[in-house]
Amino acid sequence: MWLQYVVEEDDGVDMASNEEAESGYEAEPEQPNKKLSVSAGVHEKVDYNKLQQKQKAEEKRLAEMMIPKKNKRLYNKIMYSKRKKPRRWLQYLVICWD
Repeated sequence: MWLQYVVEEDDGVDMASNEEAESGYEAEPEQPNKKLSVSAGVHEKVDYNKLQQKQKAEEKRLAEMMIPKKNKRLYNKIMYSKRKKPRRWLQYLVICWD
């Protein structure tokens, strides 16, 4: 059971209205309530292949974070060379076809 306590001053004035008067802020007039409605939701389609790829990428990222700092530099060099190999082949093919 929730209880709400209302604190009033001895002179019978609400503290909220007293605070508004002190701060110089005037309350905005209340706007009429808009009619709220509830509609049926749509089931979100899940792409399981994409979800599995995200899971693998997250596991790989976490595994990279667990590599000790002294081995991290070597790992970065290996990964850099792996990414650079296809670029080398593309450059070679472009030169050969020209």
